[in-house]
Amino acid sequence: MRGDLTETYKHGMQAYAQCHAPSVRSLWEAFYSELSEFSNEPSRDEAWDVFHSFGRLT
Repeated sequence: MRGDLTETYKHGMQAYAQCHAPSVRSLWEAFYSELSEFSNEPSRDEAWDVFHSFGRLT
């Protein structure tokens, strides 16, 4: 099941990127948003979101 979820996630992200090409600005805004959410409600899930959005930015 976990492998299927990962593949589904990757497929969804590729489809989204084709329809909404990421820009540096949109990636920066996403990172800042996730960082703000983490600072308001620190959790392991929010930390993962920060790392993920930072990875997409770099």
